[in-house]
Amino acid sequence: MHVAPLRAAALGSSPFISYRSVVSSTVSKFVFVAALLAPAPALAAHTFDLDAKMPPHLAAVFAVNWFGIPSSDPQGGGADPGYGNWLQKFPQCGLDDDPSTCADFRDAGRQRSIASTRRPLAGIYSSSARTDESVNRVDLMLSCVRRPCDLGGRLDAFLLQLDSVAFTSGHPQNQQVKTWDLAYRAVLGFLAEGDKAHMDGSVWIGNDATVYWHFGAAVGLNDQTARKVALEADIVDMATLAAAHPSAVSIAGKPFLAFYVDSALMTPTEWQQVLDGARQTSGIDFYAMATTLNGTFFSAFDALSPWVNLGLWANAKGANLHDKGIDYATQMHAQLLSALKTNPGRVMFGGVAPGFDDYTQNWGACQPRQIPRDPAVLAGQLGYLTSLKTTQAYDVRGVIWDTWDDWTEGTELEPDVVDGPAKLIQLKQLLGTLYGEQADTTGDQALAQRWLGYGQARSCCFENGQCEAGAPPKVDLSCPPPGGDASADAGSEPDAPNDLDAGSGNETTSGGCGCEAAGAGGGSLAWPGAVAVAILVVTRIRRRAT
Repeated sequence: MHVAPLRAAALGSSPFISYRSVVSSTVSKFVFVAALLAPAPALAAHTFDLDAKMPPHLAAVFAVNWFGIPSSDPQGGGADPGYGNWLQKFPQCGLDDDPSTCADFRDAGRQRSIASTRRPLAGIYSSSARTDESVNRVDLMLSCVRRPCDLGGRLDAFLLQLDSVAFTSGHPQNQQVKTWDLAYRAVLGFLAEGDKAHMDGSVWIGNDATVYWHFGAAVGLNDQTARKVALEADIVDMATLAAAHPSAVSIAGKPFLAFYVDSALMTPTEWQQVLDGARQTSGIDFYAMATTLNGTFFSAFDALSPWVNLGLWANAKGANLHDKGIDYATQMHAQLLSALKTNPGRVMFGGVAPGFDDYTQNWGACQPRQIPRDPAVLAGQLGYLTSLKTTQAYDVRGVIWDTWDDWTEGTELEPDVVDGPAKLIQLKQLLGTLYGEQADTTGDQALAQRWLGYGQARSCCFENGQCEAGAPPKVDLSCPPPGGDASADAGSEPDAPNDLDAGSGNETTSGGCGCEAAGAGGGSLAWPGAVAVAILVVTRIRRRAT
């Protein structure tokens, strides 16, 4: 079973129901401005030389960014057309969430009722970066990326998924699909914040290349040719956008673009034609990575990475979850490793995920789907990648985490109200082992406290009367200049590259009745102790994985 069809089938039309609701029944004509521009001078043929150009590490977390806060939210102030994927109703399966309401959630007190089996530690939020509240959340996420003064979560970039460019505010003359615009605006917001903080290469521009096949008819894309033309135009825009921003991921001066693909929708030959067409039209040569198990796609892409696969997990063997995680990862990467032998210059990125815990029960089919979100499963996957590196079977430099924020299907890394930042700290420590880096105990604690101290701008305080959204802390992403005074940051530690921001010196919290600690208003969370225990457990698991 291939990965891409799994995700496409899982999505169906449900996550994008709001797309269809905003599309006129009379399909309007659209114009792809980028595709109509006079072609730039012909480029030389693309060279597959990424393997020789790769940095020692490029760990990225895939973010879907399909969440919004509407103006109708009980705490007001939202700038989006709706809640996006916070809201998914499947009453036939007993699933009837409403993000504008609250309910008791485990021991975390009152929490917003969303389409997930967990709840965000920092509360629900908008991905669109259209308000200060949303921009602050972008900065909080970017604080997980390496900076000269802070290892963060040992991530090198956030890989941001676009659903479309053509049918968003990027091309206002075209028919607009409001939910797709959330992700487009998120990319712009991340690039703006990354540029401002001089975080070069921290934002990886990606694309869900299945969207036009599943939902294209709603915007007039009714056949293979029309969908490929639209996709190629989007890729032109992606390359142009990446080339204009220092914070966009590039390697050896070339933008690096990423694509979630379904191998059943386009052949490798079709992909090569579309990618080369976008290069010629934009006048920009770029590297490209795809998520697939199918090694034949190396003929079109510079890099491939596997995606979460329920079928392979079901077939995985092992005496315990850790060993089953190793076997699962072995199956996931086997075909790609084999295909590298006949595709010189290409790169395999390791693919890992914390598990799979599907709130939607297969998008309303009432079929539970799960890969245990146990720390041992993650340790097994990273242990496999580490063994490839230490045995010199393959030099694993790239890692893709699936995902940061798919709360609906339960692959999210983002801290939640039950486990806190434990998954984030575990991944950081396991990446340190993979890359042969020293421990960063001070940085681990700083990262945990940054999330634990953030509070929830969108809480349940409105249940006790009118309550506006709180003002979340502003995370300072700046680093002192080389040789400058770092006294405002947390004390340094020999194993860290520079002083580490513990979340107190560079962050300030503005008051607001809605900006409260997670769990406030009903139930308490003993976070500091819980995180300390989690860090010890993660360290023990990491040692076993090596």
